[in-house]
Amino acid sequence: MFSTTAGGPGAATTLLNVAVYTQYGQSFFGTASALGFVVTLMVIVTAVPLMS
Repeated sequence: MFSTTAGGPGAATTLLNVAVYTQYGQSFFGTASALGFVVTLMVIVTAVPLMS
C-alpha cells in the first residue's frame, strides 16, 4: 500500500502485519501479540474452507 498511497493519510493504509511489526518494535508486546493472534485467526478462517 505504501507504493500507491505513500503511507497516508495517517495510519489509514497500515496493514495488520506491519502494525504487528511496528507495535513490537515500540515494545508494545501485548498489542503485538493480540494483533498477531488476530492475523493467525484470519488466516485459519480463510484457509480451512479452501482446503476442504
